[in-house]
Amino acid sequence: MSGALPAGLSLSSAGLISGTPTTSGSSTFTVQAKDSSSGTGPFAGTKSYVLAIGQTVPVAPAVAVTTQSNAPVTIHATTNASGAPFTAVAIATQPKTGTAVVNGQDIVVYTPAASSSGNIGFTYTIANSAGVSAPVAVTVTVNAVPVAAAARQVGTAATQTALIDITNGATGGPFAGASVVSVTPPSAGTATIVNGTASSMSMKAAAAVQSGQFDVKFVPAAAFAGTAVITYTLSNAIATSAPGIISVVVAARPDPSTNPDVVGLIDAQVEAARRFANAQISNYSQRLESLHGTGHAPSANGISLSLPAQAPDAPPACDDASAPTLRDACLRANQTLSAATSTPGDFRQGDATPGKPSAAGGSLSDVAFWSAGVVDLGFDNASTQRSGFRFTTPGVTAGADYRVSDQFSIGAGVGYGHGSTDIGSDGTKSTGDSYSFAV
Repeated sequence: MSGALPAGLSLSSAGLISGTPTTSGSSTFTVQAKDSSSGTGPFAGTKSYVLAIGQTVPVAPAVAVTTQSNAPVTIHATTNASGAPFTAVAIATQPKTGTAVVNGQDIVVYTPAASSSGNIGFTYTIANSAGVSAPVAVTVTVNAVPVAAAARQVGTAATQTALIDITNGATGGPFAGASVVSVTPPSAGTATIVNGTASSMSMKAAAAVQSGQFDVKFVPAAAFAGTAVITYTLSNAIATSAPGIISVVVAARPDPSTNPDVVGLIDAQVEAARRFANAQISNYSQRLESLHGTGHAPSANGISLSLPAQAPDAPPACDDASAPTLRDACLRANQTLSAATSTPGDFRQGDATPGKPSAAGGSLSDVAFWSAGVVDLGFDNASTQRSGFRFTTPGVTAGADYRVSDQFSIGAGVGYGHGSTDIGSDGTKSTGDSYSFAV
């Protein structure tokens, strides 16, 4: 035989042409036949043939490819297809997620959506001059790449911890890990990943870990106020996301100088110190005044008790005093006047001179013991900076003196004061104690 048979066909020694053509077109070939005679033989004869192969509809097998959710994949549509030459490729059914497009007469490009994962299917067809193929099935296995949630902003107060769920709004889960990339400015505070992996984690935290939930825990620095920018990444079994962004706005600390409770607390402490000092000075002054003249003064108990309902001993004029120190002075003045007119007989000695009998019929001792002060068990006084004051005692004093001569006496005394002040309605309280000793 001379010439060529169409591709896919063959000629046997018996003169049989068989096979399946793989290409279309015309082929010209010549076949020679020879017998086995002898003598003048053998005899031979030749015959030329033209064989025309018609084109069939294209046929192609199913296609399977793999890609990541952030990477397009290219498919050569006519690879392993029969029925060439081909004239066109077209998308028959679009994928449920992502897009498939034809590029030229052979290329199909599939682009996954950011949320695509798992097996995604679509079909395409191939055409030639004989017709259009049956739809060719394509299966794309998409491995999801983590994508962080859109940039977000949260707010927190100074000294308060912010906890942000970074898996909320992210795609590509389940997530296997997370990490903090940076905190800007670095002095803003500390950011860490929290996923409940501690040995003592709660059932809720354990469930969060199993579902791939991660949080960013941000602890602001003590002196920081402003915006802290945190970048982080999420990862799954396949890849790691591009950095996500969280802006944490940390509110400035309130100015303590404008806080009524703080102002009231300072004012209460200053006022208490003044009351303690004034009470002790007044108590010692009263005793010194009683020593004028001969230098002799009887023993005396000058401590008075003031109760909230003790109206006879606490004139209304004292309650109208504009400041606690003025009210204390009013109470002591009233106590002094009362003592002058109602001193118990045990302590009233009358006028006497050294070494002479007293009006009560005895001699005054050179040694005398005395006490003075006011114990206040419940009077409140409000001011513009405080809700109210409650003092147990501005000051009580006890002492002893010894008459050396008409011109000279020596003595000593100790004093104690206790004050308690309630400030505002949030539980602020100032408590103070004073101790004194004088010679």
